[in-house]
Amino acid sequence: MIKNAFCISFIILTLSGCTDLLLGPTPSLSHTAIFDELWHDFDARYALFEVHHVNWDSLYNLFRPHVTDNMADSVLSKTIDTLLRSLHDPHVGFSTFNSNYNYGEPYLDSAASFDFYKVSSFYLGASASVTGYGHIFYGFINDSLAYIYLPSFDESSDTYGWAAQFDSVLIKLQLAKGLILDVRSNQGGTQANFISIASHFFSASHDVMHIQERNGPKHSDFSSVEVQSISPVGIQYKKPIVLLTDRFTLSAAEWFTLAMKTLPNIVRVGDTTSGAFSPRLDRELANGWIYSLSIEKVTDINGNSFEGRGIPPEVTIHLPPHYRASFSKDTTLDKAIEILSK
Repeated sequence: MIKNAFCISFIILTLSGCTDLLLGPTPSLSHTAIFDELWHDFDARYALFEVHHVNWDSLYNLFRPHVTDNMADSVLSKTIDTLLRSLHDPHVGFSTFNSNYNYGEPYLDSAASFDFYKVSSFYLGASASVTGYGHIFYGFINDSLAYIYLPSFDESSDTYGWAAQFDSVLIKLQLAKGLILDVRSNQGGTQANFISIASHFFSASHDVMHIQERNGPKHSDFSSVEVQSISPVGIQYKKPIVLLTDRFTLSAAEWFTLAMKTLPNIVRVGDTTSGAFSPRLDRELANGWIYSLSIEKVTDINGNSFEGRGIPPEVTIHLPPHYRASFSKDTTLDKAIEILSK
């Protein structure tokens, strides 16, 4: 009996040792260790240091000496927040148990003026309709112009496959002389949905952007170029189009804008997009704090990057500070109507 107990104890100790070998040592939760964990993960994975002209080593030398193990959690989180703000990347995020830091939503006049309720009530009127589980709003303006608003390219288990309903919308709007396609305040979603919608506007397969993933220890280490193409699918729309964007047009909506700007029958009106093209990777620090980082470099087919600066429109609608439009007026939409009515 004693012999068996000894054997069982030996087995438990052996398995415990194996567990340590398999899982590795318990990570340190000290403030210096947390800071170093985050800095090294960005150093190894972040794709846009060169695009944003950021010297990550210099930032380490600037911030690391001020991090101590006896500093308050709030001071450490503020230090990390300040460090990450140096990247000027809307897809970089940071969240503690008590605070959320978001780097992609500054005060923007163009976004402040956009209100779909205003569009629906004063421009679409009785023609206002919705489909695609709330992802496609559409109707007629002045009976001759078609309007489609896409608030998101995202989807959930309840809205899966919504983009497939875009065909039916184009059929209903086919008698219009032109289309206003609105992606203002569209903060992105899935690559599949952006491609699905864009495919209705391309009459032939066309290369629209280049994608490279960070894949090595050097900040300049990237995979070979992946070419993103759009091919025609379903109902094709070939009439004049005005695409509306603003500073809250983000992520997959910017991929959509980058693709659409290659078309000859489109005019882009509004404000510059947000400038967040890379897919975002969500990560967790040893102490449970959450952060995200950009892991790819996305350019147009000529190698031009719009990260951090966004895609400027062809016709800019500049709204002065503290702009307050009349209740029934959408200045950007009015300009689109003017362009298509000529």
